[in-house]
Amino acid sequence: KEYAVKIFKTSILVFKDRDKYVSGEYRYRNGYCRKNPRKMVKVWAEKEMRNLKRLEAANIPAPTPILVKSNVLVMEFLGSDGWPAPRIRDVALDTRKMQELYFECVKHMRTMYRECKLVHGDLSEYNMLYHNNKIYVIDVSQSMEHEHPRALEFLRLDCRNVNNFFEKKNVEILSTRDLFDLIVSESLMDENLDEAFREKRTEHAFKGQNEKDQVDEAVFMESFIPRSLYQIENCEKKLKEINDGMEEKVYSEAVSNMMAEEMPKEEISLNSEDESSCESEGEERYEKCKNRKGNFGTMDEAERMLLKEENKAAKKAAKSAKAEKRKTKIPKHLKKQKVKASSHSGRKK
Repeated sequence: KEYAVKIFKTSILVFKDRDKYVSGEYRYRNGYCRKNPRKMVKVWAEKEMRNLKRLEAANIPAPTPILVKSNVLVMEFLGSDGWPAPRIRDVALDTRKMQELYFECVKHMRTMYRECKLVHGDLSEYNMLYHNNKIYVIDVSQSMEHEHPRALEFLRLDCRNVNNFFEKKNVEILSTRDLFDLIVSESLMDENLDEAFREKRTEHAFKGQNEKDQVDEAVFMESFIPRSLYQIENCEKKLKEINDGMEEKVYSEAVSNMMAEEMPKEEISLNSEDESSCESEGEERYEKCKNRKGNFGTMDEAERMLLKEENKAAKKAAKSAKAEKRKTKIPKHLKKQKVKASSHSGRKK
């Protein structure tokens, strides 16, 4: 059986811009050896292994990972008789087949986002192989969680890269905005994807692309899309601006969707009886307050500041309690001496 071996270079020049793909991701919240390229490259190999496993679990055509050790990744070889499968850019196919592959690529992008919870981050004709009459996705070492602070920014670039390639092959494509919406839409059911795709494609082909559409697409590509309500300074003010039509559509929809997700959740609260903290594993820890009127995202600036001050005060109180506990704690070196002395006396007896 044939295998492919991928060796990640330890050169710092190769990895100097890779921090943006990892920084802020939940999986690496405890650090990832940013300043050590030899350790960083190991993290990169492990990251690709994990991402390939997610793709395999979601039935997205991709090389099956076999083994990772340090900066070396062993995976399934795509090709035959020692010849690797060609990149999709190097394959000569008719327009009809390319149209099928475009829809196939859109489905993979949506599945990757909705089921694998990943954004490729560098998807283009260079990172898709044509094997067994279908597309295989490769090079997912930079792929990030869909909750990554810059995930939607990279997803937009993926959409643009895919559209640019297939448009050169005379394929009827969607607009970058429509493709992006199709991928991230939560209301669209998978069984209705084919119908929605055809409608959007027909609409785009019928309307064509005039100067206004080009401007709208350029605005969409440059718009800031928040991933969390904490990235919005004043939610109340922003909601008013959105309702008044003062914000760009993509920004408005992102904020509205987040607000809709937050509203049904249990509201943040502060009970006078439960004000301080709770004990967990023998230590006092601050517990998030319950049953407060209003949601953090819908509070005005004064309420938000008040809640922050209360959180700060509670954490300070918990810290002081721990400091008091440490005063009565036996120093470690004395504790060792006592244990040693007791063990010696036991042996003498």
